[in-house]
Amino acid sequence: MIEDILERYYLLNSSKTENEILLTEIYTPFENYIYAENLHFDIAIPILFIQFDQGEFHVNEDIIVRKIKDEHQIARYDIKSCTLAITDAIISTATHEVFF
Repeated sequence: MIEDILERYYLLNSSKTENEILLTEIYTPFENYIYAENLHFDIAIPILFIQFDQGEFHVNEDIIVRKIKDEHQIARYDIKSCTLAITDAIISTATHEVFF
């Protein structure tokens, strides 16, 4: 977990100077995962093989299909496939996500 936190911090920290706010935004979900009784979070599911011109499409007020930002694309956590039909490498190439 520590390696994931530090790697994500490094990749998202575009200024390459100390940024306590960014580190807190990255670290807090990990801490909540371990210690919180109730979790409050958004869900983003990568979508494979989709292309459209809009940056985002609102299905309704709670669901958006949107392009994954480049800085988030390179800073995503390791993704593992649950099926042999889709390899981990293919999942990592998703350019859009369904965001709840």
